[in-house]
Amino acid sequence: MQQNAEMMDLYKKSVQKLPAASRLPMVEVANTMFERFSDAQKQAIDLSVEQSQALMDTIKDRAAAARRRLTLPSSRATRRWVVP
Repeated sequence: MQQNAEMMDLYKKSVQKLPAASRLPMVEVANTMFERFSDAQKQAIDLSVEQSQALMDTIKDRAAAARRRLTLPSSRATRRWVVP
């Protein structure tokens, strides 16, 4: 975003100095385009981070459930190991 802003400022300055160059409307359109593109990139990154966190939470929950199943004896297992 910062690089886009710097580039647009540089372009605006060059347009003001060159009489034959296109004027402000095209600069504003390009500026808006760059801003929307960078916003879309930010949103895509945020979405992927959220999905990664949700996946990690799911993996942790499943691992915890598997650990509980392994540590808690079932009723069948206790019957087999009980000596009469």
